[in-house]
Amino acid sequence: MNAIQHRARGAVTALLVIIGGYAVIAGLGYGLTDDEGRVGPGLLPALAGALVAVLAVADFVVTSRAGAAAGDGVPDIDSEGRSQARRNRQLAAVVGLLFGTVIVGYFIGFMIAFTLFIFAVLLLVERRRWWQAALVAVVVMAAVWAVFEKFLGVPFPTGILWGS
Repeated sequence: MNAIQHRARGAVTALLVIIGGYAVIAGLGYGLTDDEGRVGPGLLPALAGALVAVLAVADFVVTSRAGAAAGDGVPDIDSEGRSQARRNRQLAAVVGLLFGTVIVGYFIGFMIAFTLFIFAVLLLVERRRWWQAALVAVVVMAAVWAVFEKFLGVPFPTGILWGS
């Protein structure tokens, strides 16, 4: 890893630590527990923010050490045989699909939009068979629906086409 890449990685790490710290502070503001001692609305954001910050720092430390040990002449191929350029394209595709999901979700609701997002990522980015992608998308969203909608009582946005 050269000096420019190292500085860029450090800047991204700092940004993730700031975002994670903000999520922790916002979560604490919502409250980690409610008045009856149950899980409050701020617990998940606080835990997720702390996890983002800690993992960003850990990733920076590990990749800095690995980059210094490996040198700059080693090609950057991951365990699945993907180059850095391919991983960057996959990341851009996922981010684009996520933005599309947010826009489409406004119209058709969270459950349908996010099921389509999972299906598209598995099919287009991960190159899974269509039936595998469909099965995983449906199972994941059924689990999300059961946990959040039924168990925790968190309603999902239904979109303007369905009345909210």
